[in-house]
Amino acid sequence: PELFPGLRMAGQLGCHVDIYSNAKALADPGLFSRVRRAGEGLRMRLLVPFFGTDKAGHDRAARCPGAFVQSLVGLTRWSKYGEAGLGVYLTRSSLRGLPGFVRTAAGLLDGSRERVIQFILRGGSGWCRSSRAGELPSWKAAMPHVREAAAVAREEGMRIEYVGLPECMLGSFPWGGVDSWRRFDISVVEDGTVRNVAKSRSASEKVKADACRGCMAEGTCEGLWRSYVDRYGDEEMIPVEKSILCAET
Repeated sequence: PELFPGLRMAGQLGCHVDIYSNAKALADPGLFSRVRRAGEGLRMRLLVPFFGTDKAGHDRAARCPGAFVQSLVGLTRWSKYGEAGLGVYLTRSSLRGLPGFVRTAAGLLDGSRERVIQFILRGGSGWCRSSRAGELPSWKAAMPHVREAAAVAREEGMRIEYVGLPECMLGSFPWGGVDSWRRFDISVVEDGTVRNVAKSRSASEKVKADACRGCMAEGTCEGLWRSYVDRYGDEEMIPVEKSILCAET
């Protein structure tokens, strides 16, 4: 219920709003219309996370039968209205289906003013305490699949972003942007209290290697998920002297 007055306030302030949601509720035409009315005149972007690249994989990870189809319906409906994108969590079971999923997503988002695809390496404490912990792949294993999927996204004219991956691990990837280019400084309000997510995350869930000293991104990059380093080590983290990625796709 806080969403609607929040959108109206954002409109009064002239904000650009990102909504990070599974979009299942937007499959309901009535609720979708309410969101549109509340955000009238706002620049809004919807980002929808997917834990798998097919119905079985996503529904199993989300622990919700029908979630995959509902999210796709909500995302498709939104794309006809505003900017839209989706994030794919890199898991052992999602890698093979990445290129085809990106191609399908590009078609579903065809009406959106901007189409975004995020490749997400997740490894926070909540993720690792869940049944998905064993699904975390090494970047070495994921890289060929992500490279192929990124090529599809490039061909389809989608904006490419890498999340949870320091630029140093991307090697010779030629397209996209990384979240380590900007300082992560996000706060959330929980029970009336403002909590700085960045401080708690960098203190307990992210780590840097000794090699990170002297990297051009040291001031903005948080490092790598501690759970990833515990599993695969930090040898993939090599200081970057000059950015090899382009900001535009």
